[in-house]
Amino acid sequence: AAVAAAAQAVSSSSAPRPCAQCAPYPDLSALPSQGDAQATEARPSAAVADSLLAERMSSLKHGLPGSIFAVDAEGLFDAVFRDVGHGSFEEAYRAARGAVLDGASLPALASWAPPPGPGRATCCTTLGGGGAVPRRAVELRRPVSLPAWMRLAARMPESCECKEMWSLYGLGEGDGFIVHIETDVVGTPLSDHFTLHTRYKAVAVESGEATQLDAEMELRWRRSSLI
Repeated sequence: AAVAAAAQAVSSSSAPRPCAQCAPYPDLSALPSQGDAQATEARPSAAVADSLLAERMSSLKHGLPGSIFAVDAEGLFDAVFRDVGHGSFEEAYRAARGAVLDGASLPALASWAPPPGPGRATCCTTLGGGGAVPRRAVELRRPVSLPAWMRLAARMPESCECKEMWSLYGLGEGDGFIVHIETDVVGTPLSDHFTLHTRYKAVAVESGEATQLDAEMELRWRRSSLI
C-alpha cells in the first residue's frame, strides 16, 4: 500500500522498480562530531547521530524491500510524506488499515512540527528550536481484525484506539531520511505491554538521482507477560 501510494504521488516518466533487498543505511561514522558547529550546519544529521545511531538508524527486526523511484530523496519526501490529509500518503496509510481519525484529531490533522524547510528533510535537525526533530501526533480508531468467535474468547472489542507519533530523521544531506512511527494501542488486552514500531526508510541510490523506499517494523514489549 505504501509503494502504491508513493508511486501515485511521485510524478515520474518511469515506473518504480521493485527491489529484492532493503537498501543499507548510510555510513554515519563519517559525519562530523556534534562539537563541530560549522560541519554540523553542512551535515545537520550529525547533531543526532550519537544519540540515535543505535536506536533509530539501525534496522528494525523485520524489513520489507520496497522500490526505487526516479526522484531524489528530497523530492520523494515532498511527494509522499510532507503533506497530510486529502490525497496524501498519510490518508492512504490510514485507509489501508481501515483506520479513521479519532474525534480529537478531526478539527486539525497534525502536520510536522517544526515543519522541515524546503530541501531540508534529509538534514532536518537544523529546523526550528535549535535542531528539534520534526514530529506529528495522530489519534486513530482501527478495527480489530479477528473472527467473531476469537474476539469473544479473547474479550477483544470490535475496534481499538491507536496513538501514533511520527518522527522525521535525516540521514545526511541528500543521503536520505527516516519516517519512524510509534503506535500505542489503547483498550485491548495487553495493549499497555507493547509498542509497534513502523519505519519508512528512504536512501539515495544511483548517485542521488533515485531513491529506494523500504519499510521496517518491530513489536517491542515494554512489560513482560505470561502469554
